[in-house]
Amino acid sequence: MAFDLRTECPAWGMPSLNPGDTAALALLRFNGIPVNVVSTAQLNPSVSPVDTCVILKEDMEEGLPSLSGFGDVYGTLKLRNLGADFRLTRAQKAEARAFCSMIASKLGSGSLAEAWAIEDNFFSGTAQAYAAELPLVLRPFIPRLRSSYVRRHMPSNRTDEDMISDAEECIAALESRIGSRSSFFYGTEPTALDALSFAYTLFVMLAPCPRLRGALRKAPNLVQHTARVSESYFTSYAFSVPDMAGLEGAQPRNVSQTKSEAKTSSDSSLSRSEALRREWNRYFLGACAASFVGYLLFYGGEVVDLME
Repeated sequence: MAFDLRTECPAWGMPSLNPGDTAALALLRFNGIPVNVVSTAQLNPSVSPVDTCVILKEDMEEGLPSLSGFGDVYGTLKLRNLGADFRLTRAQKAEARAFCSMIASKLGSGSLAEAWAIEDNFFSGTAQAYAAELPLVLRPFIPRLRSSYVRRHMPSNRTDEDMISDAEECIAALESRIGSRSSFFYGTEPTALDALSFAYTLFVMLAPCPRLRGALRKAPNLVQHTARVSESYFTSYAFSVPDMAGLEGAQPRNVSQTKSEAKTSSDSSLSRSEALRREWNRYFLGACAASFVGYLLFYGGEVVDLME
């Protein structure tokens, strides 16, 4: 059995900007299934990180149907009796489903709110990571459209503060459940709960989620669990799980800082969010100018011919 896994673009060394993609990949790796990961930046903002953007297709020579989403991946593996989940007791299965639902809803919404909806975090981290995988001319546009789309799909009756508080409670609950175990949530074999916990906790560690990173400082067992999964199944990727001393409230930065970023950070007369917004406006104007020059270079001759 072979799989092609199409995911969101990578970010901060992680397999994908979308934690749902990373969780699906983790579940496949837990079961030793060969996976070919194809990562692309979504040019259509309606395909949002609010939803799992995984498109999973099994080897067509076997005549098996295409799959999409973490749930489909889990269901397909379960039908084939792959993984440790089907060996759990009924009580353990019920508990695992409850925790998985809590991670996807509470920790997922809270991390999205911090990374995509809060302007300081978005402009200083998320937008740059997402734009790095886009064509140059689209970099000023698509991240903003994606951020707007995420905002529109946040629960209307919940503020960013509410969602982040819920995510902090989820982190505390996971920390209590994993306890001092030296392996995984349900013994020596990882389950779907381990995959989701790893993926969303890793996103909080590496993405611009300073408040939730602070909450992880109070969850050393959960941090160690994330490190165990990383060391066992993701050694080929560029990210590294921070130790407890590294989980401070400071926002993560890109590996390299451009001169324009340095100029922005040194401008004390502007607020941070306003300075970052102006920086992205400069990108926007530069892209417009480049498009206009490109139009003149490639189509200027045809326009002159028509006028003659």
